[in-house]
This record gives sequence, structure tokens and C-alpha cells, in this order.
Amino acid sequence: MSEVEYIKSRLAKTERLLGLTEEALELALAALKLRRVLDGRNPTPVTEEQATANLLEEYGDVLNMVETLATPTQHELAMQLRQTKKVRWVQRLKAGQLQCPSCGWTWSAEHGVADYCPNCHVELHGGGDSN
Repeated sequence: MSEVEYIKSRLAKTERLLGLTEEALELALAALKLRRVLDGRNPTPVTEEQATANLLEEYGDVLNMVETLATPTQHELAMQLRQTKKVRWVQRLKAGQLQCPSCGWTWSAEHGVADYCPNCHVELHGGGDSN
């Protein structure tokens, strides 16, 4: 019996879904912590190396939980969807979609490149005039 089969035999699907939820939340928190380290505006004693290691650990935990929930066919479908989404992401970037690094708000470059985010008003590109 494989490790995944053993886990599935011991834990109901509802428990594995709960585990996925917990691990996904921990992954999200690890990503936020790494962003905080990289941004530097709200200092933390955690180093970039530590935050990256934690992010990778939580990513692995999420993959383990998903493996106990998805069939091989579902996994293949997810990989196809992943590729489709990557292609769309690149298309949006090439089409000039702008995204605020602070709040994530997205708007079209056809409205011009702004010095401030239209949503949260954070300064973009290091500011406007240098006079």
C-alpha cells in the first residue's frame, strides 16, 4: 500500500479537505510573510531565506494534501488548466494590463500609466516628477 493509499484509508475525504484548507491558509500566510520581508516597510526578524524555506514547506504540504484528494485524471486536468491560465496571464501582461503591487488592483494600460494606483492611491514607479 502506498503512502497516499494509506492516508486515504485512515482519513475520510472531509478530513483531508480540512487538512487542505489548513495547509492552504498556512501557504497564504507564508507568502504574505515573504512579501513583508521583501517589501521591508513593516520589518520582521524573519530573513528572506527563512521566509522562502517556510513558503516551500507549506507549498509541499499543500501538494501532499491535494495528492490525497485528486485522482490521476483530475491531476492531469488541473495541469491542463494551469497551462491555460499561464497562457492567459502572459497575454494579459503583453496586452498592457497594469497591476498595483500593493493592493492587486488591475487596470488597462490604455488609460495611461499612472503615478498612483486608481484603487488604493499608493505611489507607483517611484513617483512622478523629480524636479
